[in-house]
Amino acid sequence: MKRFFALSIFSLAVMTALLFFFRLQAGRYLFTQILQRAGAKDIQLELSEINRNEFLFSRVNCTINGYTISLRGGSFRWNSAILSQKRLDTIAIDTLAVEFVPTNQTPSKPAITLELILTQVGKIRHRLPFRNLSIHHLTFTGSTADSFSGRKLTVRLERKNQKLFGTLGLDDQNLVLTLSSPNSNQWNLDLKEPGQAEPFFSARLNLQDDPIRAKIETDLGHLDRLNSLLSKPLPKMEGKFSGTLAVFPNKDPKADLVVNLQHGKFAGTRAASVKITLHGRMDATGKLRIDDHSILEILNLQKENISIAALTIGLDGILEQIQGDWQFSFAPEAVIAATGLKGPDLKIKTIEIAPAMVGILSKNKITLDLQPEWRVRMSDIQPGSLTVSATELQPEQNKNIHISVALNSGLAWNIAPSRWQWTIKNIQQHDISLKPSPISINIEQLAGTQKNLQLKADLASQHISLMSKENGLVIENIRTELTADAGKITGTASFSPETVPGTLAIRFSYDLKNGRGQATVNSEQPFSFSEITPLSSLLDQWPTAFDLTGGQLQLKSSLSRQPGQPLQATLQAELTKGKGSYKEILFSGLAVRQNLQLLPTIQSRNDGRITIDTVETGITVKDVTLKTVFTPSPHGRLPKITVRKLSASLFGGTVSDDFLIYDPQQPEVLSTVRLNNIDLAQLITVQQVKGLEVQGEIAGSLPVFFDHNGLRIDGGELKNTGTGGLIRYTLAGNNGLKEFPLTGYALKALEEFHYNLLSATVKYTPDGELQLGLHLEGKSPRLDTNRPVHLNINTEQNLLSLLKSLRYSTSLTDEIDKEVQQQYQN
Repeated sequence: MKRFFALSIFSLAVMTALLFFFRLQAGRYLFTQILQRAGAKDIQLELSEINRNEFLFSRVNCTINGYTISLRGGSFRWNSAILSQKRLDTIAIDTLAVEFVPTNQTPSKPAITLELILTQVGKIRHRLPFRNLSIHHLTFTGSTADSFSGRKLTVRLERKNQKLFGTLGLDDQNLVLTLSSPNSNQWNLDLKEPGQAEPFFSARLNLQDDPIRAKIETDLGHLDRLNSLLSKPLPKMEGKFSGTLAVFPNKDPKADLVVNLQHGKFAGTRAASVKITLHGRMDATGKLRIDDHSILEILNLQKENISIAALTIGLDGILEQIQGDWQFSFAPEAVIAATGLKGPDLKIKTIEIAPAMVGILSKNKITLDLQPEWRVRMSDIQPGSLTVSATELQPEQNKNIHISVALNSGLAWNIAPSRWQWTIKNIQQHDISLKPSPISINIEQLAGTQKNLQLKADLASQHISLMSKENGLVIENIRTELTADAGKITGTASFSPETVPGTLAIRFSYDLKNGRGQATVNSEQPFSFSEITPLSSLLDQWPTAFDLTGGQLQLKSSLSRQPGQPLQATLQAELTKGKGSYKEILFSGLAVRQNLQLLPTIQSRNDGRITIDTVETGITVKDVTLKTVFTPSPHGRLPKITVRKLSASLFGGTVSDDFLIYDPQQPEVLSTVRLNNIDLAQLITVQQVKGLEVQGEIAGSLPVFFDHNGLRIDGGELKNTGTGGLIRYTLAGNNGLKEFPLTGYALKALEEFHYNLLSATVKYTPDGELQLGLHLEGKSPRLDTNRPVHLNINTEQNLLSLLKSLRYSTSLTDEIDKEVQQQYQN
């Protein structure tokens, strides 16, 4: 018995010695098994000491998923449950170096499915080979280390029951991470700073079979705390973000996603609230159907000086993958709408888009197929002082319109040949409104890059009405052709007035690169005026007393724009065979030629010329000619008009004025009109005095003053030319000179008066009163004397009434002539 006991003691001592001798080998084996269970390979382990419940190591090398991991100095502490749980109690590491080793072989990976994700997440909590982890100095090297390369990272993790507490630090900036899992189907993650009561980021995941739910909440303003841990810093953001996801993975898989952002700010863009609601379900064909009023809603969106009160984007449609490309088809009921858009000099009350289209996203291209039902509507548009009540753009064809955007080498886009219809209800500026008929747009080519635009299109509209409170102008047959290439836009346009024959043609070009532009406007067909199509027929209410009832008008205008310079515009106008009236004055044979600069100021480029064959004012004026020069006025935008070399034929003589200036802003004209060789025999017929005959010629000057009150003549003087003349007056009833205060002596002398001097003073007032002071010197055979006879005669007459009666007499005679001619022709 003693021998057996001694043998047992000896055996126990030997076993104890063997165990103590091989403790390092046993510990190395056990720790190797733990690392292998965590996925490590090529393990090299050097233990410096093993105690009752702790390994002390000097070096550990291994590879995990292509990463080379090196540990220098540390300890692994365990408890009694290490064999059953195969998990260490505490891992403390002084230095951990991780090297990212590139590999030429890409390992095959299983397809990522929802079942695979749930399975892997559920296993994480069971694969952690420790309860506590502390890494004092963690470094990363290799081609994919990015911003972590050479920087100090500290990690502290502690597992308590179902929670994992952690502290992450980079360059002495720490974050507190809490990961909890009450069971294998629930995970909670929180991030906060040390000393912070509430986390700035939290995530909740519930992996129950039906439904699977996830929730995220974060203060975007605190996410910059993560920048030290990221290769690229997050942009500056603000706002309270929350999102919920519910996934139903059963026979009819579907998911509901709701995302909310309150008081968000990103890259200079603000929004009071952003909400995304998505309801998706997978049908039997593998298509993801987004329906049940899925929508994006944004309130009070602001970007610099642009704002939108409300923006909603309907997201109902079908999402599917076809040959590696993602395709989304909007549902017919989907709508994109915005209200209260405001920008610099722009306001839009409502915008509504019916996005009837299919979008395809491939690796290097985005394509859109717009269906015939696609359209965009806007109402109450206010660009500057203009107001557009409503407008609508929609396809004018029954097939899809294809749009492609290339993404591989810069932005390049292309719109296939298509036809569109653009409807504008009313354009208003102050008291002027513009109402066009629907505009047809035919696009033959429309494409572009960031540096180039390619365009070939034409636009057409039947008519456009331009109206004010009291007036209206209608043009018709509007045609426009546009081309663009190499950064330059060129085009032509033409239109015609509705009431006057004639066509205006426009050619223009604009260089998008240097901002230079020019245009020319020509009367492709001259404007022809007649009794049926007078100039006044252009407008509903003609604003002036001037009208043309005959003639042809040719116009030629040019516009040009240079960077940094004001717009330049010129106009050449030529009227031939003009006929018409001004108030009660008739004229014919009017010819006008003017060459003007319109912008930046109105002025003549060359002297203008006006000629008129005949002017009928009750008296006939012929061969009117004058030259005109327009110059800028210091008193307003309208130019001063300088008239030179005015001349006309009147009563067998001439009327002329060499120089006068008229300024519309200050309508005061002071000039002198000269009369030469006026035949008194023709002049006296105007007076319509029976029994009066006068022979001789007169000449003189009339000082003329004109202002807003009308025409005045004061101090006019006339005198006979040559050796004199003859006056014969035979008294006839109660007419003629009998009304003048003449004595019997004067009447007797005037029965035959040979004058050698006839002079007159002239005064005229704006109300039409003409005062003549006549002075006669000569002899009269009717008087029994050879002495010279001097007569002074003062007369007053309303010239306007006289001319009116003469015009009436002339028009009555013309009407009788017309009646006679018509009777003769019949």
